[in-house]
Amino acid sequence: MESADYRRIRYRFGVRDGSWDLDTVPLGEHFVYTSLEARFRHGADWSDTHLYRVAMAGIEDGTGRYHGCRTPDALEHRLARLDDLYIRIQRDGYRTQAEVRRSNTAVRGAHWARPAALEEVVVHVGRAGRFLLVDGVHRFSIARLQGIATIPVIVLLRHAHWQERRNAVATGREVIGPGEAHPDLLGLGR
Repeated sequence: MESADYRRIRYRFGVRDGSWDLDTVPLGEHFVYTSLEARFRHGADWSDTHLYRVAMAGIEDGTGRYHGCRTPDALEHRLARLDDLYIRIQRDGYRTQAEVRRSNTAVRGAHWARPAALEEVVVHVGRAGRFLLVDGVHRFSIARLQGIATIPVIVLLRHAHWQERRNAVATGREVIGPGEAHPDLLGLGR
């Protein structure tokens, strides 16, 4: 995907019906999560992870399919940044992208043309209120591996059935019970 396409996708907020939320892979099975878990929980060398194999395949076939890494040096640099990110989150806690940008350690990138709030982890919300990870798998995985319970996210897309429930809560037609607190419903009731 070209970077211009990526930027355009990041701004397509909305509500959509259909079955798009049903066929998902649990985070614990995603190759990035399993690779980060192997690295940070079990001390694996990067070269022994699925992530490394995917990245090397992209280098070998010229696609740079893993974050545009087209050379082994570029991949090593990217992996070193992941090591640094893990240590930084462990040391300083999870910070918003605005906080990261204000820090002296922030690495300025082309994505800084967008507001920092649009650089948070991106999720969709499925028909039953389940969060589906769209972008930010590295940060989300590291936070999960470190036991961080909550992080800021941006909701890009909501399933139409879920949006109907949100509308009912917002207009007072439905009241949220004490055990039903859902982050996407907080602050909606009258």
